[in-house]
Amino acid sequence: MAKSSDDILNTLADKSLFISDSFIDGEWFDKDRKFDVYEPVKGTSISSVVSCDREDIQRAIKSASAAQKGYYKSTTGAQRGVSLRKWYDLVIANVGDLATILCLENGKTYDEAKQEVLYAASFILWFSEEASRTYGDTIPSQTQNRTILTVKQPIGVCGIITPWNFPAAMITRKVGPALAAGCSVVIKPPSETPHSCLALTKLALEAGIPAKCIQVCTTKDRDAATELATNPLVAKISFTGSTNVGKMLAKLATGTLKKVSLELGGNAPFIVFNDADVELAVQGAMDCKFRCTGQTCVCANRLLVQKGVAPAFTTALVAKVKALRMGSGFDKNTTQGPLVNKSSVEKVNEHVKDAVSKGAQIQCGGKQTEGPGYFFEPTVITGVTREMLVATEETFGPLAPIFEFETEEAAVALANDTEFGLAAYLFSNDINRVLRVAAGLDCGMVGVNTGKISSCETPFGGMNESGYGKEGSRYGVDEYQVIKAITIGNTNVNGTRSGDPRTETRTQENLIHERNLDAHLPESLQGRRSSSSVDRPHSHSPGGDGSEMLWSSLVDAEESPPANSSVGNRIVYLVEPFNLAYVVQEASKSKVDPRAGPRASVKMHYPVSKDLEETAHNIPYDAHNSGFRQKERELLEWQGAFTVPEKAIHERLLEIYFEIFHPNYPIFNRNDFLWRQQDQSLPLLLLHAVYFLAATHCDMALISDAGFSSRQEARLTFYKRAKALYDADYESDAVANVQALFLISFWWGGALDQKDTWHWLGAAIGLAQSKGMHRSTKGSDLSAADQKLWKRIWWSIYIRDRHASCSLGRPMRIHDDDCDVEMLEESDFEDDKYDGRAPDITTRELSIYVIQMTKLTVILGNIMKNGFPLKENRDVELTRTSLMGDLAVWESQLPEEMQCHGSGTRTGVRFWSSMLHIAYNNYIILLYRPGYAKSKASQRNNIEDTLLIAANSITRTVDDLLSERTARCAPLHMVSGVFAALSIHVMSIRRSSDAVSRKLADHRAQMCMLGLSEMQEPWPCGGWILRVFVRIMDKVKNRSTANAANAISHIRDDSAANLASLNMEGSTEIQGQTGQAVHTLIDQNPQGNMQGVSNGVGLENQMDPGQFSLDDGSFTLDMLNEPNYFFPGDLGQDFASRIPYFREFSMLGA
Repeated sequence: MAKSSDDILNTLADKSLFISDSFIDGEWFDKDRKFDVYEPVKGTSISSVVSCDREDIQRAIKSASAAQKGYYKSTTGAQRGVSLRKWYDLVIANVGDLATILCLENGKTYDEAKQEVLYAASFILWFSEEASRTYGDTIPSQTQNRTILTVKQPIGVCGIITPWNFPAAMITRKVGPALAAGCSVVIKPPSETPHSCLALTKLALEAGIPAKCIQVCTTKDRDAATELATNPLVAKISFTGSTNVGKMLAKLATGTLKKVSLELGGNAPFIVFNDADVELAVQGAMDCKFRCTGQTCVCANRLLVQKGVAPAFTTALVAKVKALRMGSGFDKNTTQGPLVNKSSVEKVNEHVKDAVSKGAQIQCGGKQTEGPGYFFEPTVITGVTREMLVATEETFGPLAPIFEFETEEAAVALANDTEFGLAAYLFSNDINRVLRVAAGLDCGMVGVNTGKISSCETPFGGMNESGYGKEGSRYGVDEYQVIKAITIGNTNVNGTRSGDPRTETRTQENLIHERNLDAHLPESLQGRRSSSSVDRPHSHSPGGDGSEMLWSSLVDAEESPPANSSVGNRIVYLVEPFNLAYVVQEASKSKVDPRAGPRASVKMHYPVSKDLEETAHNIPYDAHNSGFRQKERELLEWQGAFTVPEKAIHERLLEIYFEIFHPNYPIFNRNDFLWRQQDQSLPLLLLHAVYFLAATHCDMALISDAGFSSRQEARLTFYKRAKALYDADYESDAVANVQALFLISFWWGGALDQKDTWHWLGAAIGLAQSKGMHRSTKGSDLSAADQKLWKRIWWSIYIRDRHASCSLGRPMRIHDDDCDVEMLEESDFEDDKYDGRAPDITTRELSIYVIQMTKLTVILGNIMKNGFPLKENRDVELTRTSLMGDLAVWESQLPEEMQCHGSGTRTGVRFWSSMLHIAYNNYIILLYRPGYAKSKASQRNNIEDTLLIAANSITRTVDDLLSERTARCAPLHMVSGVFAALSIHVMSIRRSSDAVSRKLADHRAQMCMLGLSEMQEPWPCGGWILRVFVRIMDKVKNRSTANAANAISHIRDDSAANLASLNMEGSTEIQGQTGQAVHTLIDQNPQGNMQGVSNGVGLENQMDPGQFSLDDGSFTLDMLNEPNYFFPGDLGQDFASRIPYFREFSMLGA
């Protein structure tokens, strides 16, 4: 039994996509006046949709007109492309629901409906890329001192009228280029199939396309719909439909001289020559005749078959047509759906009867089916002549009439014997014939040896009474643009006019400034570009040919706009053509009056190294001095800020970032990020910040291929480049700057580095709060996609703030009472689909991980706020009990996917559940450890048991991670958890009275130390902590290095080999799992990481190993005699006054 429409709609994953309202003036619009939409399979109503009247359409046009100019002026082509790409992503994500809606209202099979949705999406993707490519021209003038430019601008408000046979594709094929060009649209979808358009509109709004730039007026009132053709605010009409209606609209549009594109009826000939491949020709006929039950404008309406091959072709075609099965599109066995309505059935029946009455023979089919729905049997007739209706009228149904011909000339004459000229098809293996016939056919499109001619990259359109204009392809955007010519006189491109004192004065002034600047810079900087011998500059474009070039070199000949120009300093980054508005502005403004004296200047300090301090301080900064701006740009170039790795390394670094780091902190929309970097619209500061973190986890082979001698050198280089761009205020995108600052906050350059983790994290938090990210975005004008992204950015910053505050012993910067951002939900990750290389993790599972880590971190904040007050004014025991209850509730509500069952693979669910498990137990230690020394004797045993259980749980998880070789992939804050467990095991060694307990604690401590040895490669702080504990363990157990090495004999076989490689003496090398030396930063030559990046300004020496050398008299060792042994949260508060940098040394940015 066929499902009812209600049953079908209940299968939608997102039921909100089935909409019955119009969308006018930025709001979904309902009214009492409605019309019914029918299901072609049954002929029954499936919905009642709003029927707009003329006043409604006028209101929509007025709203679209008001929005259009702001839309164009406030966005670049690249930005409009980004919104379209997001729309494409949402369509692809919802392809199943869209296909279901289309299949229900149109009747085509579900497979055909799904293919149409993908076809529709392809236009959005295509025009998202074309949005940045609407090039103008520079035309050589025949007159001296004159420059002629052409620019393409949006035409304005566009009226879009679409047909029912492709209710999704015809929307995107028209709306996509209109939005790409900067137009707004008022859509009148077909009354037979309005729901596909409404669903696509909803997704467009979610993608961030301005609400008032898309208006949808559903109606059956044809008179009201003519408002689109007569309203003077509408500049363009794009119509697909019948020729008669198209002619009427064209006449109406002449009243206001609108630009009109018409894609009208067809009468496509399908020519098969004797030398054709019969099997291929038959398949082509099936493709273009019976697709959508014959209801497409490019369907083969007349099958012209040469007599020599006609019998074989007819026999094969009839066999295939008989195999077609009619029925509901949701039935998997169905290959032919119904026609759209009763009148369509009647027209096919009329053509069959007329042909038979005039001598044609029915080979199969030929009649309407009985029962509900609008079905007509797929039909083949032969013996067809020119006198029959089917020869001159478009059938628009499943009828294949076969005409026979003898010569090539006769075939071309018969094919052209029609007033239409949309499409034609021919099958032949003679290339000369193919070229002759294709040239001789009067139509806009020709398919050769194929029945499929439609694609996003192919220009679609016809001639004669099939209309005019092109859709799709590179020409599609042109239909929605006007070309404006700009003639600039007296341009004087060949030099300064003699005798013009104003020009001469201004030139001299600039030269003076430039000479002064050169005088203040070292000789190596004056007019020179250099590239590091270690990190060779490459073209930024990942798709480039690898030639050595810098982005800035592309604009060396151009003068950048002043700071107050509408394009700002991003013109250098985007490598866009010289800004036209700036040219006009500069050409028209008055010249500088030499009598006015020099401009007031401001002081600017570059961050320079000591050898440049005396000569580079207090350089007068003139924003209007092109020479100075060039030097400023060269300084950034000198620091390598415009240099990026070559293509292969660039792509691998991005892969690593999104595979390792992004799942923990999803601050990007992955697909948007990757698309923007391919389009070169990604902020350069953000790109270097991503490189910096990717270098943390990539293998040494990649580091070496990039020209670096060590991982730290790579990290330092990318960090310095990002820092230089940020210090120069190079990027103006505040959200991108927040994202970049957040990533840079994982930098640690040593205890004396003033711009460390804490500095950069504070900058990220401050900028995020200035943007209002700490407040709820509900009801704001942000798009749905941006609202989700802001939430993910804010909660990532929140997590980082809590972890850094805990690890460094510093106050939390973010206060819960000041924020009202809603907790993350799974829906916030829908536009960040996980498409990495590992299939064993899903977007949903990763979203659950981030949500649960966020909720757990909120509890961490409460532990820090309530558990460590500087002034004790509450019942600590009561507070601890309450917080432990919060942790227990969190654990009890943990989804099954995140229950800890071992570590598993790097991207598998078990790995992420292990990360939650370590954090959870770390917070238990953090909660109970501070009060241990102050607790009553009767409570100590319980507290100690709780601490040991948590520490042992962390240690078992670390063992699993080591077994799976995934410890190096753990996020930075996991170092804090291992550190906490290790401190408990040290306590246990010290306090245990029997040898067995000490031995077990020793084994667990060594397991944690081995975990730290693995984590130190991406996170050097792990190595620094490990070095401290090596010395502490020796002190606690009072044993020699040899004894320490032999103390692991009791450990089980699968861990013994790994633990055996741990050098307990604390030598300059800590052995990794594979036995090779893994150098920690503390043991490296302080100058070793400077190689190849010494050109950077303001480079401090790396941490001096001697600064933290430990001896028996150091406080680090003395604290073992204190009753209150240390743990992560204690270090910054308890010990800061006695050992100034110990808190940083202990966790170092964790």
